[in-house]
Amino acid sequence: MDQAVLEPVRPFSRRPQVDEGLAVLEYHRKWMQHCGYALSDDNAARLLIDGPSTYDAMFDAVSRAKCSVDVESYIFENKGPGETLGNLLIERARAGVSVRVLYDSVGSFEVDDAFFEQLEAEGITVCEFNPIRPWRRLTGLLDINHRDHRKVMIIDDTVAFVGGVNISHVYSSSSMKLKRAKKVRGRGGWRDTHMRLRGPAVTELARAFDANWDAQGCSNARERPACDPATDCDTEECAAAVGIVASNADEGDSPIRALLRDALVNARDSARLTMAYFVPDDAMLDALVRAARRGVKVEIMLPGNSDSAVMAYAGQYHYQKLLEAGARIFEHKGQMLHAKTAVVDGVWCTIGSCNFDWRSFRHNDEINAVAISRDLGAAMEALFAEDRDNARQIHASDWRRRGLWQRFCERFVMLGAYFL
Repeated sequence: MDQAVLEPVRPFSRRPQVDEGLAVLEYHRKWMQHCGYALSDDNAARLLIDGPSTYDAMFDAVSRAKCSVDVESYIFENKGPGETLGNLLIERARAGVSVRVLYDSVGSFEVDDAFFEQLEAEGITVCEFNPIRPWRRLTGLLDINHRDHRKVMIIDDTVAFVGGVNISHVYSSSSMKLKRAKKVRGRGGWRDTHMRLRGPAVTELARAFDANWDAQGCSNARERPACDPATDCDTEECAAAVGIVASNADEGDSPIRALLRDALVNARDSARLTMAYFVPDDAMLDALVRAARRGVKVEIMLPGNSDSAVMAYAGQYHYQKLLEAGARIFEHKGQMLHAKTAVVDGVWCTIGSCNFDWRSFRHNDEINAVAISRDLGAAMEALFAEDRDNARQIHASDWRRRGLWQRFCERFVMLGAYFL
């Protein structure tokens, strides 16, 4: 396992010299500018929790589409929410709306081809990312490790959605044990987080979608109706500075990896990460440890009931070093935790598709939205606190006493960390 493959992101000596006395919002804006990240003002960034609230917002926006709908999803199933969305897209296509769907060949491998064929028959332009079936692309198996893990939806170039929620039946119900939560047959769905965006940042998401669409050689959609994107956002919630950071596995080191490391390097008070899969390389682990040792309240929320035992062991391999540095680690006790978020100092927020692992940093196309916003930060802090109430804290003294089998499994799975 060669952990030098991803090193370095940026030397720590290049931490920008930003006045620590700046107000927290301006401080985070300044360091992002110093590090070369583009931000746009006057955006509305709204937190969406779990599948039902995310799908409600998505489906409402799609039903109102007048010009275009673009969907990019690692998983796009043909049952439950996927069937509902498919029918909505067909209805919009029949009304003259230009609809494009980009789905991943591996993520959606079990979906019946007839589903996508039906979408195409109704005038929707469908494209499969890096097809692995040889009769579709002879060289597909050579790219089997390069996946499109993004989850993006863009409507009329004015409203967009980005985060961790796939189009999948596992989100048919909410994970949250609240009166407002929608339940299906008494079982909670996966715990995940998404973002609804309005404002000029939507244009950047649209550009990222177009770039991936073109890179795959996808067919051109039929000519779109004339539609001027209304990027102005003039309500009270349009106060967020937002940046879109996309990564492409063909282009070397992940800019999202650099972004997360820069955020940890520049954290002043707190850094709270929620990650479905956590397999940091040495440089990213060092960033977490350094932050904790200089007094930043580092808290990491990970699945207690993972859909992958291998990934769970790989994450647990790093617990001792983090705990000894002063970080706090929690394992969520509810349904599968699939979110990929971070909130730093209560105002710097990122929600997207990128996990804190080698696969996301090296092998996948990913996309994250970053928002500097007090309102969104407060919502994410409250959500983290709610998750923490439904989690088990891992203590260093207890973890040191874990058994030999646990230690063996941790070390064994780390032999293949580069591919996790």
